[in-house]
Amino acid sequence: MKNTIRKTAAVLGFLIITAICINKLYNVLRWKDTTGGYLSAIDQLYYTDEGLMDLVFVGSSHCYFGIYPELLWEEKGIAGFDLAVSAQDRDSAYYQLKELLKTQHPRVVVVDIYAICHEKHMVESNIYRNYLSMRASLNSIMHIISYSEEEKQKELLARWPIVHTRYRELKEYDFIPYEPSVIGRGSLITWDQSAVENENGINLCKTVQPLSERNQKWIQDLIALSEEEGFELIFTLIPWKREDEQQAVINGFREYSLEHNISFVDLAELTEEMNICSATDWADPEHLNARGAEKLTRYLGEYITAEYDFPDRRGDGKYHQWDAAAERYRQLEMLEQLKSIDDMEAYISLLKDIPKITCILSLEGDYADSPTGIYPYAAGFHMDYQDYLRGGKWLYRNGELTKLCENIAGSGFFCDLNELDSLKVCYEECFAEENIQIDGISYGNTWDGFRIVIYDDIEKRVILTREIH
Repeated sequence: MKNTIRKTAAVLGFLIITAICINKLYNVLRWKDTTGGYLSAIDQLYYTDEGLMDLVFVGSSHCYFGIYPELLWEEKGIAGFDLAVSAQDRDSAYYQLKELLKTQHPRVVVVDIYAICHEKHMVESNIYRNYLSMRASLNSIMHIISYSEEEKQKELLARWPIVHTRYRELKEYDFIPYEPSVIGRGSLITWDQSAVENENGINLCKTVQPLSERNQKWIQDLIALSEEEGFELIFTLIPWKREDEQQAVINGFREYSLEHNISFVDLAELTEEMNICSATDWADPEHLNARGAEKLTRYLGEYITAEYDFPDRRGDGKYHQWDAAAERYRQLEMLEQLKSIDDMEAYISLLKDIPKITCILSLEGDYADSPTGIYPYAAGFHMDYQDYLRGGKWLYRNGELTKLCENIAGSGFFCDLNELDSLKVCYEECFAEENIQIDGISYGNTWDGFRIVIYDDIEKRVILTREIH
């Protein structure tokens, strides 16, 4: 009897340890992006405590490029969230929303109708973004079964045949949480700019393609879900460059919505009213950039708040992720401004105000008599003149300047910037690029003068460098 108990305990112990190891391994290998990078709206959902979201936007990349919950938080105190996935299809929109409703109880849900314009994903990675990002649950199982053929179902349901191919592409963020996927609220913020045609986002095709049975079922399923869960449902169309056949389907949706008294806001018809500029407000013909998103978000925010009341959540500690996301938004905005500033005094003044960055400063070579007068710029970081003359390496973070090493052969300093990256500064010889290394990559001076290396503490990477001669 004792031997049986021991054997049973040993088997159970082995199975438990094996399960823990498999779970840990899967967490490393699992698919972690919904936007084409490590940023994941699904992870952001899972990192959010229960019952905090008041307004949810559901959609594809048009949604995460075009709607900024951070702006609604700053200006109105609305706890909004983008449940947005690249090329989100109908089944993904429905089941991902069901997954969100397990923990969140929004007052209003806004669903973009891009999904009615396509039946299947053209890019395989978008299948993975839509179907592997959710945790294993009844929702994820039904999600896969509703979308794919039997052969593909087995692969997606098992997950391992797909994720085990990722060994060679693993990065640091596969092993630790990616901070923007913890604090972010579903948007992808970019100031990339691409001039487009003046009528981009507008399609004048009048052909009406009646909605397919699948599209009608999707709409009715969402309406039934809204009635069951008690949220108001609004459909919208975010501007993007549409072909005539896609516009014909959208026209069919408009007719259907009028016939069935469905709330629909066609933002694509309002680009002129929103003052969205073809020269400055698009990242590409399919997506708005931050300038365009700010205009669209404000317009849509005014429309929704004119119809529905939302509590102002600002100042409530439970909503710290919205505070952090807004700070990140402004950080990115200031970094974008930094790229276009030539005047160094203005550059350093703005740089010092940007949150969540670290600056590594270096003075090397024959710079003291520079005709450009470098010292005032170093003094902008509170550097003493005598220290400036000696040169060396400094760390500037949170308004504090710390000397790390002198320009003396053999001098050096090493520290961890965070759990991912280490900083090494030293002085082997003048203009040795290895005199500054972050995670083994060299950023040292290449000639006489003042070098500034700007490190993003949120994304954990070097984002800009600047030299003053």
